[in-house]
Amino acid sequence: MTMFNLLMLGERAGSGFDAMRSGCAWAHHPEPHLEELFNPDKTKLALSMEVLTKDTPGAEPEVDWPHANATATHGPELQVINLVKDRGSITRLDVERLLGISRSSANNLLASMERKGLLTREGNARATRYHA
Repeated sequence: MTMFNLLMLGERAGSGFDAMRSGCAWAHHPEPHLEELFNPDKTKLALSMEVLTKDTPGAEPEVDWPHANATATHGPELQVINLVKDRGSITRLDVERLLGISRSSANNLLASMERKGLLTREGNARATRYHA
């Protein structure tokens, strides 16, 4: 990783696996399986192409949001929704850190989610918080 960072070809955002998990949840696929092996050192990532349904044993229940017609359409929205579920409310800075995106991208994403009815905004300027 150090070599790639010195060549400016790598990043340390750490959101890649979370993005894959969110994408799998969105597409109703099982979560990816990550395995670290030693001697020799290697990492295995297994992605299943099985589609989960409500009847599949062990399938996670669908997200139950208070807004009946509001659904997240892609990975970043699902990640933000999961963060709101965990914390109760979030800020723009929370979204920036979670997704590794710029301030304007976070503002655009939150505004889009607010228009879709996925989030409600409370407060102004630095005191702005978003709730489900």
